[in-house]
Amino acid sequence: MKISKGAFYSLLIISLTSFVLIGILAFAVSHFNEIYDRLYNMYNDLNNRFSDINASLDSVNNSIDSFENSIDSFENSIDNGGDNQGSGEKTVYILKEYNGIIGVFDERGNLMKTINTAVSSLSAQDREQLTHGIITTSNEELAGLIEDLS
Repeated sequence: MKISKGAFYSLLIISLTSFVLIGILAFAVSHFNEIYDRLYNMYNDLNNRFSDINASLDSVNNSIDSFENSIDSFENSIDNGGDNQGSGEKTVYILKEYNGIIGVFDERGNLMKTINTAVSSLSAQDREQLTHGIITTSNEELAGLIEDLS
């Protein structure tokens, strides 16, 4: 069987076109896997970052709750007269970070004493509370706070 030149060239073009299309398809498949892997890794990275953000938000919410509890405790203490009810004066103590350690301040912000405990050695929640200041009007509560933080 003999084929004409035109038919031969047509078959040759169809064969070459098939090889080119197969090559393009193989290239696309190999790059699809690479792109899929990159997208999957980016998704996991974003998911981890959102988890970190959620953990940070939980920590902030806990700090806000703790701060609000400190304010409520302080207000209740004022309503109940504080330690010095008989004298008419209320002593306010504020524990805050002072040069990397714990400082005890009066209501005017005057440093009364320092506690030689490195703030960096405390839990994140305690550090956050000390950043805002822990307020008390009770000598007993002040002693308890100092003991807990030491």
